[in-house]
Amino acid sequence: MGVYVNEVDISGKTIVDFGCGWGGETLWLSEQGPAEVIGVDIDESALNQSRAFAGEAARFVSDISLLQDASVDFVFSTNVFEHVMDMDGVLDDLRRILRPGGALISRFGPLFYSPYGCHFYWAGLYPWSHLILGRQWLKRRIDRIRACPSNTTSWAEMGLNRITFTRFAKIVRSKFAVKRLHPIPVYGLPLVTSIPGVRRFMTFGCDMHVTKDALATQDA
Repeated sequence: MGVYVNEVDISGKTIVDFGCGWGGETLWLSEQGPAEVIGVDIDESALNQSRAFAGEAARFVSDISLLQDASVDFVFSTNVFEHVMDMDGVLDDLRRILRPGGALISRFGPLFYSPYGCHFYWAGLYPWSHLILGRQWLKRRIDRIRACPSNTTSWAEMGLNRITFTRFAKIVRSKFAVKRLHPIPVYGLPLVTSIPGVRRFMTFGCDMHVTKDALATQDA
């Protein structure tokens, strides 16, 4: 979040922390001088923890549709969009709540096709093992480590939308003006995200700053 507030002046502004989880960053944002900070997360148990943690310093909601049109100056989000299933609908809602000229700033990853895109870092995996050996193998490994069956039947039920940077960028460009929309390469390797055929496997995530302006791409 510190990176985001270095890009824009949030003093006296209304901020949404999209995918706030337990609200640690939401609380930190509330201490940086905004008029209001709203944490949004679909996990009600996490929101209950957030409310207890932040007290009156921030507001928390589970349904973004509860926020009024053109009521927010900035939306910040970290490591969330790789889990969003209804990407079109969510981005439409984020654009709807932004005021004209408002910005959505986000960094997220790992994307599904990157080396550890399954997110289960603690499971002792090697790069791309979730792609090479498949979901059932991964599920059995996780269940064995946890000693508890997960009963998931798809990647989506495991919280992974499998979106690629190319697909995500196309959706974003159709809804926002782009100030910055860059792939983040795996291991910080330059140029690998531009190699046809391996691009999706070498893109760790996305770094973006887009605004609710005329739909004209400036830097992508």
